[in-house]
Amino acid sequence: MTPDPEKNKKWILSSKCEKNFMNNQKKTNQSPGNAKSFDSRTKASISSQNPASSMAQKDAGPHKKSLNFKNSLLVITALCVVIAGVTIWAMRSASTQSKKEGLAYLNTQASKNLDDVQNKLNERKAAEQQAQIDQEIDNINSGAASIWPMFDNSVILGDSRAEGFKSFDFLPDSIVLAEIGAQIKRIPEFAETIGTRKPEVIYLCYGLNDVLSNVGMENGPDGYGQLYESYIKQLLEKSPNSKIVVCSIIPASPSAIAANPGYEKTADFDRQVKEMCERNGWTYVDANSLVSDPSVYEPDGEHFVRSAYDEWGKMLLKSQYPSLN
Repeated sequence: MTPDPEKNKKWILSSKCEKNFMNNQKKTNQSPGNAKSFDSRTKASISSQNPASSMAQKDAGPHKKSLNFKNSLLVITALCVVIAGVTIWAMRSASTQSKKEGLAYLNTQASKNLDDVQNKLNERKAAEQQAQIDQEIDNINSGAASIWPMFDNSVILGDSRAEGFKSFDFLPDSIVLAEIGAQIKRIPEFAETIGTRKPEVIYLCYGLNDVLSNVGMENGPDGYGQLYESYIKQLLEKSPNSKIVVCSIIPASPSAIAANPGYEKTADFDRQVKEMCERNGWTYVDANSLVSDPSVYEPDGEHFVRSAYDEWGKMLLKSQYPSLN
């Protein structure tokens, strides 16, 4: 059979190509750089054969970067919103606290201002009242006015001696709450009246009837003073701002003492009255000088004539108004 020359040529060429390919493969395996180059060439060849895939890979990079940027922007925006919210809340809280502190300060200042105004008004009122009193005292001292209006905001409690302030028409019944034969035991009966009236001054003129009856002395040597004190405090419970003025127990005349030896204890009873006033800060008026002139006594040697009351009234008032003559 005659060999075909064309087929032989093809076979020879094929054998040469195969040998060349095997040699190249050996060189590729021996050289990493060549392998990489081959791999790159292979990828490039694949890319050239598939342009759509290559374009997708190129577009994927920017798209991914865009998504990352948007996500970062959202996170930053959210943080800004949170920070802004916290800042606004803090500012509002601070503003509210500041307003509260401001209002409290204004209220305090307003209260202080009102107190200052009220104090100034009270001071002015007191000054005007004092000026009026001073003028009245000047009129009394000059003989141009009577002492009796000075008792207008007062009450007088006492026995038949004190009752003379109203029986001789010096003062009205509303001021003189004294009664004939009264003892200090009657004081609590006037507590409600005192509580309603709340007089500026309460004058107490008891004693001679208590001495004869030995009131309170069953409780010891100071029993009278202690009992008297307890009754006065009952009045002060109803009118705590009232001033207390207690008159001494003016002794009876020597003839009356001779007729009633019980009057000899007057000095001891009066001692208790004075000590009672001292321990409580009440005013004690020593009016014993009133009877230095025996003519002030009524014939019974216990009560006083009309003319004695003007001087007695001044003694009581001078405890509050020392400038009276």
